[in-house]
This record gives sequence, structure tokens and C-alpha cells, in this order.
Amino acid sequence: MTQNEDEYEEIYVERLSAEQLVEFARYGEPALVSELVVQGLSERLASQDSRGNTMLHMFAANGYLPCAKLFVQHLPSALDVQNAEGNTALHWACVSGQLETVMFLMAAGAKVAVENKAERTPICEAHKHQRTEILKFFEETLGNKEESTEAENASKMESMAIEDQMEQ
Repeated sequence: MTQNEDEYEEIYVERLSAEQLVEFARYGEPALVSELVVQGLSERLASQDSRGNTMLHMFAANGYLPCAKLFVQHLPSALDVQNAEGNTALHWACVSGQLETVMFLMAAGAKVAVENKAERTPICEAHKHQRTEILKFFEETLGNKEESTEAENASKMESMAIEDQMEQ
């Protein structure tokens, strides 16, 4: 057992609130996920904080790929959970420029067409935040399979470019 696992054992994972679980996830501790599973508390992986974020949102935003993999292994149904702003873990990985995490989430089955409350898909977020490597990955991965989605995204990206010009 590692020192981190000892720390979580001492914290009594079963007593942590949803807010605390998501906050701990923000720091990318795979021991947290492991301890929940070991203690038979896998259902706690689905915990959401007051903003609707899951542990997977935190892992994706911060590029904690080993944690994201372990999480999805035990709770694959949480891939496309949207927070209060409508963002999924894939949205956050795109915003944060976490290419490897984006690749993993896509391989695991995350939906690229999910829109947040700003009506932006993960691809739109990658464009807005100038994540060229992620955009290239989407282009190579999706190709012509998602023509209608690409057309919608192109239209949204054009609208975003106009909005950006108006803000300047």
C-alpha cells in the first residue's frame, strides 16, 4: 500500500461528501478511485459536486489519464454526464488542451456531439481555445463519418469567430 492509499484509508472514504470526493479528484489521486472500489463503494464514483461536476470532469480537465482510465473502467456510464453548464468530461479535456485524455475519452465512447449550455460541442471548445492538436485529432479521427456534425461545428465556429471579432 502506498502512502497516498494510507492517507485515504485514514480519511474514511465512505464519509466523504460528494463535494469532498470531487475536490480530491481535482488533484488526480488514483488511490481515491481505488479505495472507493476496494471498500465496495463504486457507486460513490458517480458523486457530483454542487456544480454538477463528477470526478471524471476533474480528471479530464487536469489531464490525470491514469485516474480517468480507472474511473471509466468502473463507471463507463459517466462518460457523458453533463455538469450545470452542460459540459462533459470531453468538453473539459478539450478546453484544457489534454490531448491524451481526449483520445482516451473518445476511444472509450464519449460523444463528440454533446452541446453545453453555450451550444458548443467539445470540438467547438477546442476551436475556441485554439487547441490545434486536438482539432487535428478530431479531423483525423472523425473524417467524413460525422459530416452533419462537422457542418454544424463549422457553422458554430464561424459564429464564434464573428463573436470574437465583435468583442475586440
